[in-house]
Amino acid sequence: MQYAKEGNHDVLYHFGLSTEHVDFKSCFGDFVLCGGSANRMLRIAEEVAKELNLQMPYGTQLKNLSKSDRFVLYKCGPVLCVNHGIGEGSCLIMLHEITKLLKHAHVESPLFFRIGTSGGIGTIPLKRWMSLTRSVKGIEPGTVVVSKGGVNGLLKPHFETCRLGKCVRYDATLDQQLVEDLLAICRQLKIKHTAGLTMGNNDFYEGKRLLSYFQDFVTYLRRCDVYFVAGLDEAFETQLVLLLAFPEIGSDYQTSSAIFLLTIRRQRDQHEQGRCDGALCSFTEEESKEFLRTAYEIGVRNFEMECCCFASFCKRAGIRAAVVCVTLLNRFEADQLDQPKSVYQEYEMQPSKIVITLIKQILQMS
Repeated sequence: MQYAKEGNHDVLYHFGLSTEHVDFKSCFGDFVLCGGSANRMLRIAEEVAKELNLQMPYGTQLKNLSKSDRFVLYKCGPVLCVNHGIGEGSCLIMLHEITKLLKHAHVESPLFFRIGTSGGIGTIPLKRWMSLTRSVKGIEPGTVVVSKGGVNGLLKPHFETCRLGKCVRYDATLDQQLVEDLLAICRQLKIKHTAGLTMGNNDFYEGKRLLSYFQDFVTYLRRCDVYFVAGLDEAFETQLVLLLAFPEIGSDYQTSSAIFLLTIRRQRDQHEQGRCDGALCSFTEEESKEFLRTAYEIGVRNFEMECCCFASFCKRAGIRAAVVCVTLLNRFEADQLDQPKSVYQEYEMQPSKIVITLIKQILQMS
């Protein structure tokens, strides 16, 4: 990973910290524990301090080291607990600045863990061709999913973004040794768990169009010197039909023409999670269940909003990383939460128990 150029000092704007005023090397350690909610990360930081037997003077409490209201940052011995907000944009800002912070602290081999909540999908005894209205058994609420990697809204194992006006894709796989270590901890603690892919979505309700796969196809055709006979319907309002004709080839100008028809599925509205409870919805509940079934069949076990960007960033930066999320509901049964808040708060602490146990084991071995 090539880091950006630095000047005389570096400002981590969204944390309100600067190398000019903070001695990062003496302050920060080897583990990063991150999640969406600021309040939840405080609770987790308190749990980390308790489990690592960190002694604090009577009457004192953990201090938020962030000087900005964008994020919170707690230091618990060698563990940094930080929130990343909701979604990819906020998460990536946190990742960039925390990674730079650790670089300034001369941390050579950090471990990053994202812990959080998600919607789950699980075992499907019915075949795809059977009635979608029949009951389907999914992952029970409270089950922890240890992610093997992320997939995007097209069920592809990539994170997509724009760079210098072009769409780019980055691999969204995670460290498989950490996956195995975390699964062993789940078995040790007797916590309900499973392993699988996690869909990282661009929005809670809908999403954004992912066009780079189509653009890759267009680029390939142009490299093959293929001429476009029909224009592109970029809005995807109707089925897109491309009529492609190969040019004349050979010295004798013998025409070798072939016409191909390519039909792209209608993508007027892309609801990446297949949710039916937003203000706008352009598909039926049966179509949503069919999408969830397709996701399950390729190995997806839960849905959230940060896995793809988190996994791809850490892979590009050469950072070993893992994603551990608890499921709050079964997406085959509902889109909305209907259990008491106390139940959810109990669920929310399950991933941190697993990760903290692993951190303790690593510290004992070092």
